[in-house]
Amino acid sequence: MVNEFCWVEMTTDDPNAAKGFYRDLFGWKYEEMPMEGGNVYSMFQPETGGPGGGIMAKPCEDAPTAWMPYVGVDDLVASVERVKELGGVVHMGPMPVAGHGEFAVIADPTGGVLGLWHSTKTSS
Repeated sequence: MVNEFCWVEMTTDDPNAAKGFYRDLFGWKYEEMPMEGGNVYSMFQPETGGPGGGIMAKPCEDAPTAWMPYVGVDDLVASVERVKELGGVVHMGPMPVAGHGEFAVIADPTGGVLGLWHSTKTSS
């Protein structure tokens, strides 16, 4: 669905500790996906449905340890342009995620940060 929360992602200095915590708290199981530079993206999908997500090491030293929610959009480029028109800020993107889609990280005029996601996978 478009314009619904579709994914959540955590960046942290200690992905293994975070994964252990959420595994013990919620029973999450992870699928490990290798990333460039030897990092790992650990994807999870709650058994009861809802948005899945991932946990990974911070992409850069000054990135916060935080959860980022993503909202699905039909057209990422148009959405990013609309963010700018409405006085928001584009912090990152649009950037491709090979074989999956593309994303951007934006902030609204009050500073609220949000990810935008456009899937390029086709349904079978």
